[in-house]
Amino acid sequence: MPDKGRHHQRAGENEQFSRDLLVRSSHLDWAVVSLFYAALHLIDAYLANQGLHPASHAQRRKAVLGDPAISGAALPYHELRQRCDDARYNLLPVSNSLTRSLLQNEFTAIRGRVEPLL
Repeated sequence: MPDKGRHHQRAGENEQFSRDLLVRSSHLDWAVVSLFYAALHLIDAYLANQGLHPASHAQRRKAVLGDPAISGAALPYHELRQRCDDARYNLLPVSNSLTRSLLQNEFTAIRGRVEPLL
């Protein structure tokens, strides 16, 4: 299982990839996907530090909701996951403004909640 440091590193890599795609305004579906995975790895970094390594999205959601320190990240995380699923599976169009909004609102809320605890 990856440790806190490796999850945190991957979160940063995914965030940077998302930002790079956003600047180029290309493949915005992948910008949203990578932003979701940046959030996932931030949460997994925190959970790894607690000795937890969720094996599924359902286990991760349960762990987040059950931990008062990060339960405030549950709604923005759910929104990012939904937008990620919409882009990947439902093939809904992804705009530059949607991607920027997800970065500035949902992702920033998750990072603000989780990173101080790492």
